[in-house]
Amino acid sequence: MRFTAVIALLSSFVAADAAAAELRYSVVMSGTTKGTFVVTDAGDGQRRAALKYDDRGRGPDLVAITRYDRGLPQSVAVDGVNYAKRPVTERFSVTGARAQWSSSADTGDAPAAGF
Repeated sequence: MRFTAVIALLSSFVAADAAAAELRYSVVMSGTTKGTFVVTDAGDGQRRAALKYDDRGRGPDLVAITRYDRGLPQSVAVDGVNYAKRPVTERFSVTGARAQWSSSADTGDAPAAGF
């Protein structure tokens, strides 16, 4: 979950300052382009971040969709495969005063005091 959380966090910072609706980055390893990181701002409080790269047959292929309200994340959904090609399905959402999350590692909820 740590890796996908980093993707969601990066997408929030990258697109927050972007004037363009889409930003494209190359993933470069040893001087060779191996993949892409694309952040798309839908303009309705939703951002899509897609990370895909190939490292000798390994590497993630992930899509994170984040919804924001007044600059704060209200939901994050991450789907795809991790570096080892294992399925990833992770969710986080805030409803009212509660935050809920689920992943292959755990599921839970807590007061959403920071949101």
